[in-house]
Amino acid sequence: MRVAIVSCGGSSGAFLIESLSTAETEPDRFDQIWAINHMVLWLKHDLGFIIDDTSLVEGVCPVLLNYMKTTTTPYYSSLPDGHYPSNRAFPIDEVVTDLRDDLFNNVGCYAIGYAISIGVESMTLYGMDYFWENYGSYERGGQAVSYLVGLARGRGIEVNVTMPSPLLDTNTVRVIDGKPRRRLYGYKEQPAMGHLPPSLGIEGAPL
Repeated sequence: MRVAIVSCGGSSGAFLIESLSTAETEPDRFDQIWAINHMVLWLKHDLGFIIDDTSLVEGVCPVLLNYMKTTTTPYYSSLPDGHYPSNRAFPIDEVVTDLRDDLFNNVGCYAIGYAISIGVESMTLYGMDYFWENYGSYERGGQAVSYLVGLARGRGIEVNVTMPSPLLDTNTVRVIDGKPRRRLYGYKEQPAMGHLPPSLGIEGAPL
């Protein structure tokens, strides 16, 4: 299964742009679209992830709480099965046991961890930026997501990160010697690296 996981960061806009540009050439490039948190309100999707307790959601975003109560699209949360009609209890025990780690400090981790656990063929990440450009600061959630991306690749899962995202320095990729590459620290002249794959996980190409 090929999934797109769309979160709320700035690079989420690339999902719309890529979807429009590939509508005719690759209409079925994803088998499922998974939406994170508030993206469930704006994006047509197959599965949602809203892990925050309803007491937190109610105080911050009553519109999201209403979605949880009324949607017919399935979503995972920390609530027990059936709390709301389309709610599914996130299989935390199964996922943590499978990954042998409990580094779930943001909702993106739950989606990626679940994708690893069920053995998807590929995942493409949108809006998982964890960077506040105006303040020049990173959220710690990006470290957890990067770690899980490594676990996924170790299991042979193709992972893609959309080009505008700072996750894994994807937004620093430049064409060097005819290939998209990240610039290596310390080298005045970038060395030839013929053993690299032809692409680096940007705009739908595998990491």
